[in-house]
Amino acid sequence: MPSTVSFLLMPFTNLLDLGGASQVFYEAKDQGLPIDISFCNSEPNVLSAMGLPFGKIENYKKQKLNKGDILIVLSSDYKYIFSNKFNPDKELLNWLVAQNAKGVTICAICTGAFLLGKAGLLDGRKCTTHWKRTDELQSNFPRAKVQQNIIFIEDNNIYRSAGANSAIDVSLQILSNIKGEYFTHKVARELVVYNRRNGN
Repeated sequence: MPSTVSFLLMPFTNLLDLGGASQVFYEAKDQGLPIDISFCNSEPNVLSAMGLPFGKIENYKKQKLNKGDILIVLSSDYKYIFSNKFNPDKELLNWLVAQNAKGVTICAICTGAFLLGKAGLLDGRKCTTHWKRTDELQSNFPRAKVQQNIIFIEDNNIYRSAGANSAIDVSLQILSNIKGEYFTHKVARELVVYNRRNGN
């Protein structure tokens, strides 16, 4: 059972990805799941993709995650991902590798997969991203096993999703693995989601 669900915001994150994924765990907490929800950033003064500034958010280095906790890496706008501004520092990449090594469940939403790729966490693993970006994901990270036209996938405790509304689907899947189908159904109903889609 995780004690913390942490959301890593990169520059120009998409609000739908943030809202969908975080709302799942907010509703789960409201229905009795004993978790803390936290937010951290990869660099200061993060803006959303639409230009909405976020308030004060602590740096990822202050996150104290343990085995079984959940780290959700949010997306960035594709214009940022495919620009020379997307150059994550080695310290962040090493931090992500360390979280994986100690058993933190990691989930990358949409283009968040490109950050995991930079950290080497897609090598030899099945993964996906938004359907418009799967070819670029494969070409950037040839050792990854990129899956086309799927909603989400899990491989060795790392989840990847296609983004947008699929952030809800993958979050519900993670929740189901923690608390079971019935609890997850109650959360989905609270979200007015008829039923979560499977990864295919």
